[in-house]
Amino acid sequence: MPSTIDQTDPGEAKAQRWSSIRFWCSVFISLFGVIYLVLVLLGKTEHFQTADGIVFVAILILASGLLDKIASLSISGSGIQFQVREVERRVAEQKDQIEKLKWLIGYFASDAELEHLRRLAQDGAAKADRMGSDLAKMQTELRALCERKLIQRRENKTIGSLKSSDDLKDWFILLDRGREYLKLRDQE
Repeated sequence: MPSTIDQTDPGEAKAQRWSSIRFWCSVFISLFGVIYLVLVLLGKTEHFQTADGIVFVAILILASGLLDKIASLSISGSGIQFQVREVERRVAEQKDQIEKLKWLIGYFASDAELEHLRRLAQDGAAKADRMGSDLAKMQTELRALCERKLIQRRENKTIGSLKSSDDLKDWFILLDRGREYLKLRDQE
């Protein structure tokens, strides 16, 4: 009969053992907490004081598994204060998303302007006549992109002299800010 090989990942097995240990510790601590609370309610201990409250809260924190998630804990005469890591992480993520949205809004490009940026970012020619809009409108869109510093006009080139047969890449340079805008726009 062929022998079976244990293919359990050692790290996973260790994590499972710790999970089991934490579970049984939580059960024990919870039972201890309930017994302690019953003793306090029955008057078998002296008056319920701040120290008793601190001990009971500590028991609840240990039993709930919050200990791994607590970033800071302070105990004083006025009470207990703690800060949870998960909340800090979410706040940081939301701040990052808000900053990205502010940035995107600040440089907002219309669909036509976005198409100009994408064509300038692609390999190969970006012929103006393939843009599907009239030349005057396209020139206005390109001016707006230049004003927002997403693209830059090449030297000795004026937007007014751009013809529909010209390659936009001969007239404009896609700036890093424009590349970043495209990247963020595609992510969102």
